[in-house]
Amino acid sequence: MDVLVTLPPFIQQADKQGSLDTTTVADAAALPENAKAPGGRYVVLADNYFTMIRGDSVTPKAQTWSDLLDPRFKQKIQYSTPGQAGDGTALLLLLRHVMGDQQALDYLARLQTNNVGPSASTGKLGPKVSKGELAVANSDVQMALASITKDKAAYETFLPADATGKRSTLALPYFMGKAANAPHAENAQKLIDFLMSADVQRTLSDEAVRRLGAHRRHGERAELRCDPEVDRRSRDLAAGLGGRQR
Repeated sequence: MDVLVTLPPFIQQADKQGSLDTTTVADAAALPENAKAPGGRYVVLADNYFTMIRGDSVTPKAQTWSDLLDPRFKQKIQYSTPGQAGDGTALLLLLRHVMGDQQALDYLARLQTNNVGPSASTGKLGPKVSKGELAVANSDVQMALASITKDKAAYETFLPADATGKRSTLALPYFMGKAANAPHAENAQKLIDFLMSADVQRTLSDEAVRRLGAHRRHGERAELRCDPEVDRRSRDLAAGLGGRQR
């Protein structure tokens, strides 16, 4: 492996395990500070955010975290497993942010009545929601809106509200780092410099703006909130995962 691209907390886990080398970028001065890891081992390749999805045919629509506990959703909800899928891990991190650590675990325990069961892949949940096999599942903005716009998936994105009516999301960026002892280190550096170049990053930014505009059309008109502590929280979770792999 020469270059690793993955979601939190797996990039933090790889860093902790010594799988990453120092990741430098030719145009490093143009990068904002929050795009660089504190230890210099990885950078943010592309922004992304956690979201939930709900089937177009489901009525009444789930609007809040509490709604997902309703008996009418028994065996109609599924989320990817935290620690095995990046989006599932983001769900746990977001619930901790919204409810508190213990309250988040208590909520997930209550949700098990409606949960179909574990899923190692978030990507497999979208088609199930589109077909009506599931009513609600977790996802991320990039993946969900790509399916809505390109595959005409029959679902929409939404951000569940808490008890006060506040809707929150979590930054779920794609991180990139050079592998330690990369067998093709020179080419790895060329790839990193190309992907982080202003021209390529501008293309990614334009696509993100287009998709976030679609998010507001297809889902809740809620402000996307970035948890500024996502890297710290991801590091904490990565430490708790120990040797588990994605």
